[in-house]
Amino acid sequence: MKKISSLKKIDSLNNATDCIYVYDYPLIRKYQDSFKIDDIKEIFKAINTLSIERPNIRGDFYRDGKNLTQTVSSELMEELEKDISKLNDVSLSVRVSNFQLIDKDIRVITNKLSQELKESVTCNMYITPSSEENCFKYHIDEQQSIIAQLYGSKRWFFPMVAANNFMKRLEIQDVNNINDDIKEEFIVNTGDSFVIGQNIVHKAHLEGSTMSVHLTFAVLKQNAFNITKYIIETLKESFIEDGHQYQSIKTASDIENLKSNLVKKIQNIDSEKEIITINKAQMVNDISILKKGRHY
Repeated sequence: MKKISSLKKIDSLNNATDCIYVYDYPLIRKYQDSFKIDDIKEIFKAINTLSIERPNIRGDFYRDGKNLTQTVSSELMEELEKDISKLNDVSLSVRVSNFQLIDKDIRVITNKLSQELKESVTCNMYITPSSEENCFKYHIDEQQSIIAQLYGSKRWFFPMVAANNFMKRLEIQDVNNINDDIKEEFIVNTGDSFVIGQNIVHKAHLEGSTMSVHLTFAVLKQNAFNITKYIIETLKESFIEDGHQYQSIKTASDIENLKSNLVKKIQNIDSEKEIITINKAQMVNDISILKKGRHY
């Protein structure tokens, strides 16, 4: 098994290709050094407060790739504000979406990375209790990802096609049913950071008996898929019609409803005025900078 320290190290994401690298970004390192597990209580307090008005701030609960958020009671959410170990009682992992809208220090990091890379950057937090093994099965991410371990440890797995040849999205049919007899794996401990290239198949399991908390900074490359996805995620916050919040898209009907509401929202937009605003924001790359988050 390869240790993370034996991976090739890069000093800039501009030097990264579709591979895996150790990456030590000073602002991320500073955040890792300052993080305390008790901070999680305030994060759940923020989710409970802000998600009512801002549906793209979410705490979604998973087990083995399945979204089980609907099974979580409001009482448990309130208990997690006081005692994060309650997650052990339900054996669920948590993904906190758009964490940069909750934490001002993370917002500084995503904005800085966005400016340096000229790409949109967002951040999710993943919390895995000691009673649970993993959030997701094997999967791919369209974006380049920076992983920063804040607390505990995780073992990461990367199926290989052959030696030094990571399995990519276009080389497989089903990422949930793959042969991983040949794979790369390593343990990521508190304070470690690394980069995963686009479309590389991977998963992560809890290592040891201590809760794991890590951040994933998503670098959204400029292609039609990612730009569309980013715009939809950004605009969903305003899609609240008749008390219904469009927090997820699961069916074709959901997409049709989203399209209908999008048309309603944009049909009266002053295009000349909006393009000036967009240009000032340096197109899609810097839209995240315009979003106003709030610290806890």
